[in-house]
Amino acid sequence: APRWALLAFGHDISIKIRTKVLKKVCPTRWGARHDAIFSLKERYIDVLKSLTHIILNSNKTSEKTLASGLKKKLETFEFILILCMWKPILRSLRIVSKRLQNINKDLEAASNMIQMAVTSTQDIRDNYQHILNISKELYKKWNIPVTYPNERKKQAVKYFDEIYGDRRLNTNEDNFKVQIFFPVMDSVLSQLVARFKGTHEI
Repeated sequence: APRWALLAFGHDISIKIRTKVLKKVCPTRWGARHDAIFSLKERYIDVLKSLTHIILNSNKTSEKTLASGLKKKLETFEFILILCMWKPILRSLRIVSKRLQNINKDLEAASNMIQMAVTSTQDIRDNYQHILNISKELYKKWNIPVTYPNERKKQAVKYFDEIYGDRRLNTNEDNFKVQIFFPVMDSVLSQLVARFKGTHEI
C-alpha cells in the first residue's frame, strides 16, 4: 500500500498516507516509538470504532472481553494525557536520533544534538498546562466525556534504567502532574544529561 501510494499520488501524499497506518513499537529505535504514538493519535477514533465492532460482532468471548477492556483503557483521560505527553518527547528524540545517524564520528556535533534534546525536553516539562490543554481539546474533538477513575491500580515492576512511561495509575489532572508527568520528564532528562556528560568525558 505505501509503495502504491507513492506511485499514485507522489511523495508528499504518500507520506501522509503512511503516517496514518498504525505502527508497531520497536524498543531499540526512537523513531519507531514516535511513529507508533503519532499513528495511534491519528487513527484513535478508527481504533475505537474497530474495537466497538469486535465487541458487537465477534463470536469469541475472549476477543470481546479483550476488546472491551482495551477500549475502556483507551477512553480514559489518563491515556489521552499520556499520549499527548509522549508525542512531543519522542518527536524531539526522533529528530536528534536521525541527525546523529548522519554525523560521522563528530563528538562535538553529537554533544550539541543531545543538548538540543535536553533543552527541548525541559521546555516540555515546564509547559504541563499546554499538554493538558491539548488533551482536553482532543477529548472534546473526539466527543469523549472526561472521567477520572477513583481506584488506584497496581504498578508493573520497574527495572533499573527503565523510563517511567508505562506506569499505570488512576489519577486526575492534579496528581497526574506530580505522579506521572514530572517523573517521566525527569527520567528522560536524567538519561539525556547522562549521555551528554558521556560525550564530554570521551
